[in-house]
Amino acid sequence: MLTNFGKKLRILRINTGETIVEMSEKLGLSTSYLSSIENGKRKIPKDLLENVFKSYDFSKEDRQEIQKSYEMSLQEAV
Repeated sequence: MLTNFGKKLRILRINTGETIVEMSEKLGLSTSYLSSIENGKRKIPKDLLENVFKSYDFSKEDRQEIQKSYEMSLQEAV
């Protein structure tokens, strides 16, 4: 089951033109782990949101939207 945060990560990856390998390296995750997060099959690491914000430039509104999706996904069953 896709999570809100997983969807946001996938959209970010597609919009930046990055492969899953490039994004996983940038965020310090294995490719399979990032794929599992995108697909809602693995829990989101505690430091992932911070790494996303450090690695990509977002507007204040985008940051708030990503933060909200992260919080919603933590509440969803994995």
